Amino acid sequence: MSAPRCSRRSRRRSNATSNRRLLPAAAEPGAAGPLNAAPAGYSFQLYIAPISTSQTGEPMSDDLTKRRKQLKFRSWHRGTKEADLLLGNFADRHLDGMDAHQLDRYEVILDQPDPVLYQWFTGESEPPEQLRSDVTELLLNFRYTPEKP
Repeated sequence: MSAPRCSRRSRRRSNATSNRRLLPAAAEPGAAGPLNAAPAGYSFQLYIAPISTSQTGEPMSDDLTKRRKQLKFRSWHRGTKEADLLLGNFADRHLDGMDAHQLDRYEVILDQPDPVLYQWFTGESEPPEQLRSDVTELLLNFRYTPEKP
């Protein structure tokens, strides 16, 4: 005769409770101990980094920094590898020097589908007049060259 089988749910519950018992008391949330407090004789100091500036010399606000990161992410995560390489490298090289208005214009470009952007890059078609701007010209004049290892 075989031993009675227990369900997965009860096995998980028993494993969870046994794992909890293995943790030291200081590792539990809210418990005082070496993991949650400074060692005796030491104190923590807060370091505030200086405000960084963009290439234009103006202070970078948190909103612009966050927006640049989001646009860089969108540039590197497109639908095709070609667009990833072209837009991602362009973003890495140029977004830090752009102001808020230029970022607005770049975001409108990112809303275009990859095949349309690829036709712009290859010269098969021209961008529509309402999308022509300094950012569009900078993007179309950008040349991606892969780095050699």
